[in-house]
Amino acid sequence: EELASWKMFMFRVDFLETVFSADVPFVLSGVHRSYQLWDHEQSPPREVWSTIQRNDGIVYSQSGAAMTHDGVRLLLVSGEDAEPRIHLFNVQIDQELMQLQGHRSEIVSTAITQDGKYAVSGSRLGVLNLWRMPVYQILGHEQDSDN
Repeated sequence: EELASWKMFMFRVDFLETVFSADVPFVLSGVHRSYQLWDHEQSPPREVWSTIQRNDGIVYSQSGAAMTHDGVRLLLVSGEDAEPRIHLFNVQIDQELMQLQGHRSEIVSTAITQDGKYAVSGSRLGVLNLWRMPVYQILGHEQDSDN
């Protein structure tokens, strides 16, 4: 049963990556090397964050995005074969928290555990990397991911 449908772009897209959070009303969409976070409970859906608005000059890959269950932190991939890296963002404060490096080939997938303590990434060469998620800021208080 289709609950909602909306057109995000005024042009045909060849590839669209989507990530959904079951705990918050957010959908992350990726197309043409950029990402947008949408609140799908708004009518029409409202963009709440975008790499386009950040204008940071980074060209993001169209694979490998992940989102924490609360919709606050995102993993986005850049670099493809030349210096592949994972960017960890906090969308509440619109800040890149860190970059994760370690793969030697294009990163094609990422995932974050339900509790937000770990992330995993996979490369085109079949290598999996397990990452401990870092200390992060919530409402002005430093909080370790173990708490």
